[in-house]
Amino acid sequence: MLCLLLSVLGVGLASSATAATPSLTVTATFDKASYVPGEKVSVAFSVHNSGKKPAVGISAQDDFSSTELVLDQTGFGALASPTTIAAGATLTETVSGNLQSLTATKVTFAGFLVNAKGSGVADFSVDAPVTARNATLSGEVFDDANANGRAEPGEGASGVKLTLRYTYGDSHFSTTTGTGGQFSLSVPTASYSIDGSGDGWVVIPAPVTVTAGAATLSLRAVKPLGHVLTAKLQFTKDSYQPGDTVHIVATLANTGSVPLFGIDAECDHAGGPDELINSGPGWGALEFGGNPGVRLAAHQTRTFDITDKVPAGAQAQGQVVVECDFGYFEVYQGYRPDAGDTAKVPGLTGSLSGTVDSYPNGHSGTAVGVAGVKVVLADPTTCPVFTSTATSDSKGHFTISGAPAGSSYKLYISPPKGWKVVGGNPTNVLIIGKDTVREFLEVEHGTAKIPAVPTCTPPAPPTGSSSPQPTPAAGPTTLPLANSGADTSAQAALGATMLLGGLVLTLLGRRRVRRPHAAR
Repeated sequence: MLCLLLSVLGVGLASSATAATPSLTVTATFDKASYVPGEKVSVAFSVHNSGKKPAVGISAQDDFSSTELVLDQTGFGALASPTTIAAGATLTETVSGNLQSLTATKVTFAGFLVNAKGSGVADFSVDAPVTARNATLSGEVFDDANANGRAEPGEGASGVKLTLRYTYGDSHFSTTTGTGGQFSLSVPTASYSIDGSGDGWVVIPAPVTVTAGAATLSLRAVKPLGHVLTAKLQFTKDSYQPGDTVHIVATLANTGSVPLFGIDAECDHAGGPDELINSGPGWGALEFGGNPGVRLAAHQTRTFDITDKVPAGAQAQGQVVVECDFGYFEVYQGYRPDAGDTAKVPGLTGSLSGTVDSYPNGHSGTAVGVAGVKVVLADPTTCPVFTSTATSDSKGHFTISGAPAGSSYKLYISPPKGWKVVGGNPTNVLIIGKDTVREFLEVEHGTAKIPAVPTCTPPAPPTGSSSPQPTPAAGPTTLPLANSGADTSAQAALGATMLLGGLVLTLLGRRRVRRPHAAR
Protein backbone atom coordinates (compact mmCIF):
# COMPACT_ATOMS: atom_id res chain seq x y z
CA MET A 1 0.00 0.00 0.00
CA LEU A 2 1.03 3.55 -0.68
CA CYS A 3 0.49 6.12 2.00
CA LEU A 4 0.85 9.87 2.35
CA LEU A 5 1.32 11.58 5.71
CA LEU A 6 1.30 15.38 5.92
CA SER A 7 1.21 17.57 9.05
CA VAL A 8 0.30 21.25 9.17
CA LEU A 9 1.17 23.05 12.40
CA GLY A 10 0.30 26.51 13.71
CA VAL A 11 2.36 29.30 12.15
CA GLY A 12 4.49 31.65 14.34
CA LEU A 13 6.70 31.52 17.40
CA ALA A 14 6.09 28.84 19.98
CA SER A 15 3.79 30.28 22.63
CA SER A 16 0.68 29.45 24.61
CA ALA A 17 -1.37 30.99 21.76
CA THR A 18 0.14 28.85 19.02
CA ALA A 19 -0.02 25.79 21.24
CA ALA A 20 -3.78 26.22 21.34
CA THR A 21 -4.21 26.36 17.54
CA PRO A 22 -5.42 23.30 15.57
CA SER A 23 -2.72 20.99 14.25
CA LEU A 24 -3.93 18.87 11.34
CA THR A 25 -2.42 15.68 9.95
CA VAL A 26 -3.67 14.26 6.63
CA THR A 27 -3.30 10.58 5.78
CA ALA A 28 -4.22 9.05 2.43
CA THR A 29 -3.76 5.33 1.72
CA PHE A 30 -4.70 3.44 -1.45
CA ASP A 31 -6.46 0.13 -0.95
CA LYS A 32 -4.10 -1.61 -3.41
CA ALA A 33 -0.42 -1.36 -4.27
CA SER A 34 -1.19 -1.06 -8.02
CA TYR A 35 -4.12 -0.98 -10.42
CA VAL A 36 -5.16 -1.93 -13.93
CA PRO A 37 -7.50 0.09 -16.18
CA GLY A 38 -11.14 -0.43 -15.29
CA GLU A 39 -10.58 -1.13 -11.60
CA LYS A 40 -12.33 0.87 -8.90
CA VAL A 41 -9.81 2.85 -6.84
CA SER A 42 -10.42 3.33 -3.13
CA VAL A 43 -8.51 5.59 -0.73
CA ALA A 44 -8.69 5.66 3.07
CA PHE A 45 -8.58 9.39 3.75
CA SER A 46 -8.33 10.82 7.26
CA VAL A 47 -7.62 14.13 8.99
CA HIS A 48 -6.35 14.16 12.59
CA ASN A 49 -6.40 17.25 14.80
CA SER A 50 -3.60 16.88 17.36
CA GLY A 51 -4.01 20.45 18.58
CA LYS A 52 -5.88 21.69 21.63
CA LYS A 53 -8.46 23.69 19.69
CA PRO A 54 -11.23 22.55 17.31
CA ALA A 55 -10.53 22.93 13.60
CA VAL A 56 -13.64 24.72 12.35
CA GLY A 57 -15.01 24.74 8.81
CA ILE A 58 -12.53 22.25 7.35
CA SER A 59 -13.31 20.76 3.93
CA ALA A 60 -11.36 18.80 1.32
CA GLN A 61 -11.16 19.35 -2.42
CA ASP A 62 -9.41 17.40 -5.14
CA ASP A 63 -6.89 19.10 -7.41
CA PHE A 64 -8.32 18.77 -10.92
CA SER A 65 -5.06 19.95 -12.48
CA SER A 66 -3.08 16.94 -11.29
CA THR A 67 -5.37 14.19 -10.05
CA GLU A 68 -5.92 11.12 -12.18
CA LEU A 69 -8.89 9.96 -10.14
CA VAL A 70 -12.50 10.82 -11.00
CA LEU A 71 -14.26 10.73 -7.64
CA ASP A 72 -17.66 9.15 -7.11
CA GLN A 73 -20.61 11.39 -6.28
CA THR A 74 -20.02 10.95 -2.55
CA GLY A 75 -16.64 12.69 -2.96
CA PHE A 76 -14.94 13.29 0.38
CA GLY A 77 -18.02 12.38 2.40
CA ALA A 78 -18.36 14.58 5.49
CA LEU A 79 -15.34 16.59 4.33
CA ALA A 80 -17.11 17.54 1.09
CA SER A 81 -18.64 20.47 3.01
CA PRO A 82 -17.25 22.51 5.93
CA THR A 83 -17.09 20.46 9.10
CA THR A 84 -15.53 20.76 12.54
CA ILE A 85 -12.83 18.39 13.76
CA ALA A 86 -12.62 18.45 17.53
CA ALA A 87 -9.30 18.71 19.35
CA GLY A 88 -7.70 15.25 19.47
CA ALA A 89 -10.25 13.80 17.02
CA THR A 90 -9.71 12.01 13.71
CA LEU A 91 -12.18 12.18 10.84
CA THR A 92 -11.88 9.29 8.39
CA GLU A 93 -13.65 8.83 5.07
CA THR A 94 -13.36 6.27 2.27
CA VAL A 95 -12.87 8.12 -1.01
CA SER A 96 -13.43 6.13 -4.20
CA GLY A 97 -13.39 6.77 -7.90
CA ASN A 98 -12.20 5.64 -11.30
CA LEU A 99 -9.08 6.20 -13.38
CA GLN A 100 -9.39 9.30 -15.52
CA SER A 101 -6.87 8.15 -18.12
CA LEU A 102 -6.61 4.77 -19.79
CA THR A 103 -3.02 5.41 -20.87
CA ALA A 104 -1.54 6.74 -17.62
CA THR A 105 1.15 4.64 -15.92
CA LYS A 106 0.12 5.85 -12.47
CA VAL A 107 -2.95 7.14 -10.66
CA THR A 108 -2.60 10.33 -8.64
CA PHE A 109 -4.90 11.33 -5.82
CA ALA A 110 -4.22 14.97 -4.98
CA GLY A 111 -5.98 17.88 -3.34
CA PHE A 112 -6.00 20.23 -0.40
CA LEU A 113 -7.79 21.19 2.81
CA VAL A 114 -9.31 24.63 3.30
CA ASN A 115 -10.66 26.32 6.42
CA ALA A 116 -13.85 28.28 7.00
CA LYS A 117 -12.30 31.39 5.40
CA GLY A 118 -11.40 29.47 2.26
CA SER A 119 -7.67 29.55 3.02
CA GLY A 120 -5.59 26.47 2.30
CA VAL A 121 -4.32 24.71 5.40
CA ALA A 122 -2.85 21.55 3.84
CA ASP A 123 -2.36 19.82 0.54
CA PHE A 124 -1.84 16.17 -0.24
CA SER A 125 -0.75 13.97 -3.12
CA VAL A 126 -0.22 10.23 -3.35
CA ASP A 127 0.50 7.95 -6.34
CA ALA A 128 0.05 4.32 -7.25
CA PRO A 129 1.31 2.53 -10.38
CA VAL A 130 -1.08 1.45 -13.14
CA THR A 131 -0.35 -1.58 -15.32
CA ALA A 132 -1.89 -1.50 -18.80
CA ARG A 133 -4.17 -4.41 -19.67
CA ASN A 134 -6.07 -4.83 -22.92
CA ALA A 135 -8.88 -7.14 -23.94
CA THR A 136 -10.72 -7.79 -27.18
CA LEU A 137 -14.24 -6.51 -27.71
CA SER A 138 -16.07 -8.26 -30.52
CA GLY A 139 -19.59 -8.67 -31.79
CA GLU A 140 -22.02 -7.83 -34.56
CA VAL A 141 -24.32 -5.05 -35.66
CA PHE A 142 -27.68 -6.14 -37.11
CA ASP A 143 -30.12 -3.90 -38.95
CA ASP A 144 -33.26 -5.55 -37.51
CA ALA A 145 -35.12 -5.29 -40.80
CA ASN A 146 -38.18 -7.06 -39.34
CA ALA A 147 -38.14 -5.04 -36.08
CA ASN A 148 -38.25 -8.04 -33.77
CA GLY A 149 -35.33 -6.92 -31.61
CA ARG A 150 -32.96 -9.83 -32.31
CA ALA A 151 -30.31 -10.66 -34.90
CA GLU A 152 -31.33 -13.06 -37.66
CA PRO A 153 -29.52 -14.39 -40.75
CA GLY A 154 -29.04 -11.75 -43.43
CA GLU A 155 -29.43 -8.79 -41.04
CA GLY A 156 -25.72 -8.07 -40.51
CA ALA A 157 -24.96 -4.40 -41.20
CA SER A 158 -21.54 -3.81 -42.79
CA GLY A 159 -19.87 -0.41 -43.11
CA VAL A 160 -21.20 0.89 -39.78
CA LYS A 161 -18.68 3.00 -37.86
CA LEU A 162 -18.68 2.22 -34.14
CA THR A 163 -17.26 4.43 -31.41
CA LEU A 164 -16.38 3.15 -27.96
CA ARG A 165 -16.33 6.00 -25.39
CA TYR A 166 -14.66 5.68 -22.00
CA THR A 167 -17.09 6.40 -19.17
CA TYR A 168 -14.72 8.38 -16.92
CA GLY A 169 -12.53 10.25 -19.40
CA ASP A 170 -12.04 11.46 -22.95
CA SER A 171 -10.58 8.27 -24.41
CA HIS A 172 -12.44 6.75 -27.34
CA PHE A 173 -11.79 4.01 -29.89
CA SER A 174 -13.39 3.41 -33.28
CA THR A 175 -13.84 0.58 -35.75
CA THR A 176 -16.04 -0.24 -38.75
CA THR A 177 -18.12 -3.38 -39.18
CA GLY A 178 -17.12 -5.78 -41.91
CA THR A 179 -18.97 -8.53 -43.74
CA GLY A 180 -22.04 -9.69 -41.85
CA GLY A 181 -21.79 -6.74 -39.48
CA GLN A 182 -18.88 -8.30 -37.54
CA PHE A 183 -16.33 -6.21 -35.62
CA SER A 184 -13.38 -6.74 -33.27
CA LEU A 185 -11.42 -4.16 -31.29
CA SER A 186 -8.56 -4.43 -28.76
CA VAL A 187 -8.94 -1.79 -26.02
CA PRO A 188 -8.00 -1.24 -22.34
CA THR A 189 -10.23 -3.06 -19.87
CA ALA A 190 -12.75 -0.50 -18.60
CA SER A 191 -16.35 0.66 -18.69
CA TYR A 192 -17.56 2.29 -21.90
CA SER A 193 -20.59 3.25 -23.91
CA ILE A 194 -20.84 2.32 -27.59
CA ASP A 195 -22.75 3.92 -30.45
CA GLY A 196 -22.45 4.21 -34.20
CA SER A 197 -24.06 4.89 -37.56
CA GLY A 198 -23.67 4.21 -41.25
CA ASP A 199 -25.61 3.56 -44.44
CA GLY A 200 -28.72 5.20 -43.00
CA TRP A 201 -28.68 3.10 -39.82
CA VAL A 202 -28.16 4.32 -36.25
CA VAL A 203 -26.85 1.95 -33.57
CA ILE A 204 -28.82 2.12 -30.34
CA PRO A 205 -26.26 3.14 -27.68
CA ALA A 206 -25.39 0.59 -25.02
CA PRO A 207 -23.15 0.40 -21.93
CA VAL A 208 -20.19 -1.97 -22.31
CA THR A 209 -17.75 -3.39 -19.75
CA VAL A 210 -14.64 -4.75 -21.46
CA THR A 211 -12.95 -7.56 -19.55
CA ALA A 212 -10.86 -10.56 -20.52
CA GLY A 213 -13.15 -13.23 -21.95
CA ALA A 214 -16.17 -10.88 -22.16
CA ALA A 215 -19.17 -12.08 -24.17
CA THR A 216 -19.64 -10.86 -27.73
CA LEU A 217 -21.98 -7.95 -28.32
CA SER A 218 -25.10 -7.91 -30.45
CA LEU A 219 -25.92 -4.30 -31.30
CA ARG A 220 -29.22 -3.30 -32.84
CA ALA A 221 -29.33 -0.69 -35.59
CA VAL A 222 -32.51 1.17 -36.51
CA LYS A 223 -33.65 3.68 -39.10
CA PRO A 224 -34.33 7.11 -37.56
CA LEU A 225 -38.05 7.61 -37.04
CA GLY A 226 -39.99 9.55 -39.59
CA HIS A 227 -43.35 11.08 -38.71
CA VAL A 228 -44.92 7.66 -38.23
CA LEU A 229 -45.16 7.72 -34.43
CA THR A 230 -47.71 9.79 -32.54
CA ALA A 231 -48.02 10.09 -28.77
CA LYS A 232 -50.47 11.47 -26.24
CA LEU A 233 -50.41 11.63 -22.42
CA GLN A 234 -53.50 12.46 -20.35
CA PHE A 235 -54.15 12.64 -16.63
CA THR A 236 -57.49 11.10 -15.76
CA LYS A 237 -58.36 13.89 -13.31
CA ASP A 238 -58.09 17.66 -13.35
CA SER A 239 -56.86 17.98 -9.76
CA TYR A 240 -54.80 16.02 -7.21
CA GLN A 241 -53.14 16.39 -3.80
CA PRO A 242 -49.50 15.57 -2.89
CA GLY A 243 -49.08 11.83 -2.47
CA ASP A 244 -52.19 10.98 -4.49
CA THR A 245 -51.97 8.14 -6.98
CA VAL A 246 -52.41 9.51 -10.48
CA HIS A 247 -53.50 7.62 -13.54
CA ILE A 248 -52.10 8.66 -16.90
CA VAL A 249 -53.39 7.31 -20.19
CA ALA A 250 -50.53 7.02 -22.69
CA THR A 251 -51.56 6.52 -26.31
CA LEU A 252 -48.93 5.52 -28.88
CA ALA A 253 -49.77 5.00 -32.54
CA ASN A 254 -47.69 3.69 -35.44
CA THR A 255 -49.16 5.20 -38.60
CA GLY A 256 -46.52 3.59 -40.82
CA SER A 257 -46.46 0.27 -42.67
CA VAL A 258 -43.36 -1.07 -40.86
CA PRO A 259 -43.49 -2.40 -37.26
CA LEU A 260 -41.68 -0.48 -34.53
CA PHE A 261 -39.86 -2.18 -31.64
CA GLY A 262 -38.09 -0.71 -28.61
CA ILE A 263 -39.97 2.59 -28.41
CA ASP A 264 -38.72 4.40 -25.33
CA ALA A 265 -40.03 7.27 -23.21
CA GLU A 266 -37.66 9.93 -21.92
CA CYS A 267 -39.25 12.17 -19.30
CA ASP A 268 -38.40 14.89 -16.75
CA HIS A 269 -36.37 17.05 -19.13
CA ALA A 270 -36.82 20.19 -17.02
CA GLY A 271 -36.24 18.44 -13.69
CA GLY A 272 -38.84 20.50 -11.85
CA PRO A 273 -40.28 19.51 -8.45
CA ASP A 274 -43.71 19.14 -10.04
CA GLU A 275 -42.67 16.69 -12.77
CA LEU A 276 -43.21 12.95 -12.92
CA ILE A 277 -40.42 10.71 -14.20
CA ASN A 278 -40.86 7.22 -15.58
CA SER A 279 -39.01 5.54 -12.71
CA GLY A 280 -41.66 3.45 -10.99
CA PRO A 281 -43.26 0.07 -11.72
CA GLY A 282 -46.52 1.83 -12.49
CA TRP A 283 -45.00 2.87 -15.82
CA GLY A 284 -44.99 -0.73 -17.07
CA ALA A 285 -43.15 -1.13 -20.38
CA LEU A 286 -42.15 2.54 -20.24
CA GLU A 287 -40.51 2.28 -16.78
CA PHE A 288 -36.95 3.49 -16.25
CA GLY A 289 -34.44 0.72 -15.65
CA GLY A 290 -33.84 -1.84 -18.37
CA ASN A 291 -37.15 -2.56 -20.05
CA PRO A 292 -37.02 -3.42 -23.77
CA GLY A 293 -39.50 -0.71 -24.70
CA VAL A 294 -42.78 -0.87 -26.56
CA ARG A 295 -43.60 -2.78 -29.76
CA LEU A 296 -46.12 -1.36 -32.24
CA ALA A 297 -47.26 -3.32 -35.25
CA ALA A 298 -47.84 -1.48 -38.52
CA HIS A 299 -50.89 0.82 -38.24
CA GLN A 300 -51.39 -0.15 -34.59
CA THR A 301 -52.50 2.07 -31.72
CA ARG A 302 -51.88 1.00 -28.13
CA THR A 303 -52.91 2.54 -24.83
CA PHE A 304 -51.19 2.16 -21.48
CA ASP A 305 -52.58 2.87 -18.00
CA ILE A 306 -49.69 4.45 -16.07
CA THR A 307 -49.82 5.01 -12.31
CA ASP A 308 -47.55 7.27 -10.27
CA LYS A 309 -47.52 9.44 -7.14
CA VAL A 310 -47.88 13.22 -7.03
CA PRO A 311 -44.47 14.62 -5.92
CA ALA A 312 -44.38 16.48 -2.60
CA GLY A 313 -43.02 19.58 -4.35
CA ALA A 314 -45.91 19.78 -6.78
CA GLN A 315 -48.21 21.74 -4.48
CA ALA A 316 -45.80 24.69 -4.29
CA GLN A 317 -46.00 24.86 -8.08
CA GLY A 318 -49.76 24.42 -8.04
CA GLN A 319 -49.58 21.61 -10.56
CA VAL A 320 -48.27 18.17 -11.43
CA VAL A 321 -46.71 17.76 -14.86
CA VAL A 322 -45.88 14.81 -17.07
CA GLU A 323 -43.88 15.45 -20.23
CA CYS A 324 -42.05 12.87 -22.30
CA ASP A 325 -40.72 12.37 -25.80
CA PHE A 326 -40.79 9.02 -27.51
CA GLY A 327 -38.50 7.12 -29.86
CA TYR A 328 -35.60 4.68 -29.80
CA PHE A 329 -33.41 4.86 -26.70
CA GLU A 330 -31.03 7.82 -27.01
CA VAL A 331 -31.46 7.97 -30.79
CA TYR A 332 -32.10 11.61 -31.54
CA GLN A 333 -31.74 11.60 -35.29
CA GLY A 334 -35.15 11.80 -36.92
CA TYR A 335 -38.47 12.70 -35.35
CA ARG A 336 -39.35 12.17 -31.68
CA PRO A 337 -42.95 13.11 -30.82
CA ASP A 338 -43.46 14.96 -27.55
CA ALA A 339 -46.49 14.61 -25.31
CA GLY A 340 -47.49 15.95 -21.94
CA ASP A 341 -50.26 17.02 -19.63
CA THR A 342 -50.80 19.15 -16.52
CA ALA A 343 -53.22 18.78 -13.62
CA LYS A 344 -53.74 21.18 -10.73
CA VAL A 345 -52.47 20.55 -7.19
CA PRO A 346 -54.31 23.23 -5.19
CA GLY A 347 -53.92 24.32 -1.58
CA LEU A 348 -51.09 26.85 -1.43
CA THR A 349 -50.98 30.53 -2.32
CA GLY A 350 -48.14 32.87 -3.11
CA SER A 351 -47.44 36.52 -3.80
CA LEU A 352 -46.25 38.67 -6.66
CA SER A 353 -44.22 41.76 -5.86
CA GLY A 354 -42.62 44.07 -8.37
CA THR A 355 -41.66 47.50 -9.56
CA VAL A 356 -42.52 49.58 -12.62
CA ASP A 357 -39.59 51.76 -13.67
CA SER A 358 -38.63 54.13 -16.44
CA TYR A 359 -35.13 55.13 -17.53
CA PRO A 360 -35.25 58.77 -18.66
CA ASN A 361 -31.47 58.84 -19.19
CA GLY A 362 -31.15 55.33 -20.66
CA HIS A 363 -30.34 52.09 -18.88
CA SER A 364 -26.97 53.43 -17.77
CA GLY A 365 -28.84 56.04 -15.74
CA THR A 366 -30.99 55.84 -12.63
CA ALA A 367 -34.32 53.99 -12.69
CA VAL A 368 -37.34 56.09 -11.74
CA GLY A 369 -40.44 54.42 -10.29
CA VAL A 370 -43.70 55.12 -12.16
CA ALA A 371 -46.92 55.47 -10.18
CA GLY A 372 -50.45 54.65 -11.28
CA VAL A 373 -49.65 51.57 -13.38
CA LYS A 374 -52.46 49.04 -13.06
CA VAL A 375 -51.42 45.39 -13.15
CA VAL A 376 -53.88 42.51 -13.32
CA LEU A 377 -52.76 38.96 -12.52
CA ALA A 378 -55.08 36.60 -14.40
CA ASP A 379 -55.35 32.84 -14.81
CA PRO A 380 -57.22 32.33 -18.09
CA THR A 381 -57.49 28.56 -17.48
CA THR A 382 -60.10 29.10 -14.76
CA CYS A 383 -63.76 29.92 -15.27
CA PRO A 384 -64.61 32.46 -14.08
CA VAL A 385 -61.12 33.79 -14.77
CA PHE A 386 -59.17 34.36 -11.55
CA THR A 387 -57.97 37.96 -11.37
CA SER A 388 -56.21 40.06 -8.77
CA THR A 389 -55.34 43.71 -9.28
CA ALA A 390 -52.81 46.17 -7.90
CA THR A 391 -51.63 49.68 -8.78
CA SER A 392 -48.05 50.89 -8.49
CA ASP A 393 -47.32 53.47 -5.79
CA SER A 394 -45.18 56.60 -5.98
CA LYS A 395 -42.01 54.48 -6.07
CA GLY A 396 -43.41 52.12 -8.71
CA HIS A 397 -43.93 49.28 -6.23
CA PHE A 398 -46.88 46.90 -6.36
CA THR A 399 -47.85 43.69 -4.54
CA ILE A 400 -50.48 41.02 -5.17
CA SER A 401 -51.04 38.46 -2.43
CA GLY A 402 -53.12 35.31 -2.01
CA ALA A 403 -52.87 33.97 -5.57
CA PRO A 404 -53.20 30.18 -5.86
CA ALA A 405 -49.86 28.63 -6.87
CA GLY A 406 -49.61 27.84 -10.56
CA SER A 407 -47.82 28.47 -13.85
CA SER A 408 -50.70 29.52 -16.09
CA TYR A 409 -50.83 33.17 -15.02
CA LYS A 410 -50.46 36.19 -17.24
CA LEU A 411 -49.79 39.71 -16.00
CA TYR A 412 -51.73 42.40 -17.89
CA ILE A 413 -50.19 45.88 -17.60
CA SER A 414 -52.14 49.14 -18.03
CA PRO A 415 -49.92 52.24 -17.66
CA PRO A 416 -51.38 55.75 -17.38
CA LYS A 417 -52.03 57.80 -20.52
CA GLY A 418 -48.83 58.81 -22.27
CA TRP A 419 -46.92 55.67 -21.22
CA LYS A 420 -46.39 52.33 -22.93
CA VAL A 421 -44.92 49.02 -21.78
CA VAL A 422 -41.41 48.05 -22.89
CA GLY A 423 -41.42 44.37 -23.80
CA GLY A 424 -44.26 41.88 -23.81
CA ASN A 425 -47.73 42.64 -22.54
CA PRO A 426 -49.09 40.46 -21.05
CA THR A 427 -46.16 38.57 -19.53
CA ASN A 428 -46.16 35.00 -18.19
CA VAL A 429 -45.89 34.60 -14.41
CA LEU A 430 -45.28 31.58 -12.15
CA ILE A 431 -46.77 31.85 -8.67
CA ILE A 432 -45.00 29.64 -6.11
CA GLY A 433 -46.77 28.58 -2.93
CA LYS A 434 -45.54 30.20 0.31
CA ASP A 435 -43.17 32.39 -1.69
CA THR A 436 -43.00 35.80 -3.33
CA VAL A 437 -42.13 36.10 -7.00
CA ARG A 438 -40.45 39.30 -8.18
CA GLU A 439 -41.41 40.99 -11.44
CA PHE A 440 -39.54 43.98 -12.91
CA LEU A 441 -41.51 46.00 -15.45
CA GLU A 442 -40.38 48.89 -17.61
CA VAL A 443 -42.41 51.65 -19.26
CA GLU A 444 -41.50 54.58 -21.46
CA HIS A 445 -43.28 57.58 -22.92
CA GLY A 446 -45.52 56.73 -25.85
CA THR A 447 -48.76 55.00 -26.74
CA ALA A 448 -49.59 51.33 -27.34
CA LYS A 449 -52.68 49.17 -27.37
CA ILE A 450 -53.51 47.76 -23.93
CA PRO A 451 -54.56 44.08 -24.09
CA ALA A 452 -57.89 43.14 -22.56
CA VAL A 453 -58.04 40.75 -19.63
CA PRO A 454 -59.88 37.57 -20.75
CA THR A 455 -63.20 36.58 -19.26
CA CYS A 456 -65.15 33.36 -19.01
CA THR A 457 -68.79 32.91 -18.05
CA PRO A 458 -69.61 29.61 -16.30
CA PRO A 459 -72.46 27.65 -17.87
CA ALA A 460 -75.90 28.40 -16.47
CA PRO A 461 -77.40 25.80 -14.08
CA PRO A 462 -79.87 23.32 -15.62
CA THR A 463 -83.40 24.63 -16.18
CA GLY A 464 -85.62 24.03 -13.16
CA SER A 465 -82.80 23.79 -10.67
CA SER A 466 -83.71 25.27 -7.33
CA SER A 467 -80.13 26.13 -6.38
CA PRO A 468 -76.89 26.88 -8.20
CA GLN A 469 -74.98 23.78 -9.28
CA PRO A 470 -71.19 23.41 -9.25
CA THR A 471 -69.37 23.92 -12.52
CA PRO A 472 -68.68 20.50 -14.07
CA ALA A 473 -65.03 19.40 -14.29
CA ALA A 474 -63.39 19.99 -17.64
CA GLY A 475 -63.24 16.32 -18.59
CA PRO A 476 -64.90 12.92 -18.09
CA THR A 477 -64.92 11.14 -14.76
CA THR A 478 -64.27 7.47 -15.47
CA LEU A 479 -60.88 5.75 -15.53
CA PRO A 480 -60.06 4.55 -19.07
CA LEU A 481 -60.03 0.82 -19.63
CA ALA A 482 -56.36 0.83 -20.60
CA ASN A 483 -53.61 -1.44 -19.36
CA SER A 484 -50.43 -2.96 -20.76
CA GLY A 485 -51.35 -2.22 -24.34
CA ALA A 486 -54.37 -3.54 -26.18
CA ASP A 487 -55.02 -2.66 -29.81
CA THR A 488 -57.59 0.16 -29.71
CA SER A 489 -59.45 -1.10 -32.76
CA ALA A 490 -60.94 -3.78 -30.49
CA GLN A 491 -61.71 -1.18 -27.85
CA ALA A 492 -63.50 0.96 -30.43
CA ALA A 493 -65.71 -1.97 -31.40
CA LEU A 494 -66.52 -2.65 -27.76
CA GLY A 495 -67.37 1.03 -27.26
CA ALA A 496 -69.75 1.00 -30.20
CA THR A 497 -71.48 -2.09 -28.85
CA MET A 498 -71.93 -0.51 -25.44
CA LEU A 499 -73.31 2.67 -26.98
CA LEU A 500 -75.90 0.71 -28.95
CA GLY A 501 -76.92 -0.96 -25.71
CA GLY A 502 -77.60 2.41 -24.12
CA LEU A 503 -74.40 2.50 -22.05
CA VAL A 504 -71.91 5.32 -22.31
CA LEU A 505 -68.25 4.66 -21.59
CA THR A 506 -66.65 8.03 -20.85
CA LEU A 507 -62.92 8.47 -20.95
CA LEU A 508 -61.74 10.99 -18.40
CA GLY A 509 -58.64 12.88 -19.52
CA ARG A 510 -56.37 15.82 -19.03
CA ARG A 511 -52.78 16.76 -20.04
CA ARG A 512 -38.32 14.18 -19.51
CA VAL A 513 -34.07 10.39 -17.12
CA ARG A 514 -32.92 8.12 -19.62
CA ARG A 515 -32.63 4.39 -19.25
CA PRO A 516 -30.65 1.58 -20.81
CA HIS A 517 -32.60 -1.33 -22.17
CA ALA A 518 -31.76 -4.62 -23.77
CA ALA A 519 -33.37 -6.04 -26.88
CA ARG A 520 -35.99 -8.68 -26.33
